[in-house]
Amino acid sequence: MGAYEIDLFNHNLSVDPEFRAGILAGDENAWSSVELTPDERAALASVDTAWLYAHGANTFLLHNLFRFGVGGVTIEHYVRGIKAHLTEPRPGHG
Repeated sequence: MGAYEIDLFNHNLSVDPEFRAGILAGDENAWSSVELTPDERAALASVDTAWLYAHGANTFLLHNLFRFGVGGVTIEHYVRGIKAHLTEPRPGHG
């Protein structure tokens, strides 16, 4: 899997109300509708923005995690996670 699946998950949060409702309710069918590795799923479920960013997730799409309240994350949590990796190269990007 990879960044594409993470981005697809975050995109679906924005455009698919049924998917979003399922994720927020912890519905296994919603979670399994996107092919995620165990690490990707854990990072999304715990809203580990630092890990997601470090593994190539699109920063614009990542904002959907706090926009829709996945895991109770706030904008401050999101920003801290992104800042944690701003000075470190992303895998495959130098």
